[in-house]
Amino acid sequence: MHLTSTRRAAAALILFCVTPALPAEEAPPTAGYQHYLIGNAADVVRPTTGLLVLQGGGDDVDENYIRMGAHGGGGDFVVLRASGEDDYNDYIYALCHCDSVETIVFYDREAASDPYVIRTIRNAEAVFIAGGDQSRYVRFWQGTPVQDAINFVAAMRSRGDDPALVMVRESEDLELIEPRDGERSEGGKPRDGGRA
Repeated sequence: MHLTSTRRAAAALILFCVTPALPAEEAPPTAGYQHYLIGNAADVVRPTTGLLVLQGGGDDVDENYIRMGAHGGGGDFVVLRASGEDDYNDYIYALCHCDSVETIVFYDREAASDPYVIRTIRNAEAVFIAGGDQSRYVRFWQGTPVQDAINFVAAMRSRGDDPALVMVRESEDLELIEPRDGERSEGGKPRDGGRA
C-alpha cells in the first residue's frame, strides 16, 4: 500500500497523539541536572532560626530532618545530590510538613551556573547536601555560583538575618562552605588540630 503525504502526516499525528509522553521526572536532563519537587512549586518566605547539622554516613536520623523543618519554619527544603534521584522527597516532606521539598541532582558542572538552580538554593529555608561521592560535589560546585549560593544560605544563618539551615552529610572531604575569618589555620586544618 502506498500512502500519500497527507495520509502519512495523518498517521504520524495519530501515532503522536496515542503515544504516552515520558513523565517530567523520567525525562533525561537537558541542562546538566534533574530536579524533583513535591509540594508547592511557588517560593515562600518563612521566618527561620539558625541550625547547622553535620550528619555522618549510615542511617538517616529522623530527628535531624524534623528539627530542620521546624527551624526552617516549614518553608522550602532543598536537597542537593550528585547521584541518585528523589529518594528523600517523600521522606522529608512527611517528617517536616514543609511547604515543599525539591531535590536537584547534578550530572555535571554546567548545572552549577543554571539560574533556576541558583535561585532555588538561595530561596531555600533549609538545604541538605546528601551523601555519596564527595569529589563529585567539589568537581561540580567549587568556584561556581552554586558554591556562592550555598555560602549565601550558610552566611544568612551565621549573621542572624532570616537564617537558613544547612545540613551536610558525610562532609569530611567537602570544603565548599567557607569558614569565617580565623576559624582555620594554613593547610585547612582546624586550629585545635582535629579533623577538617
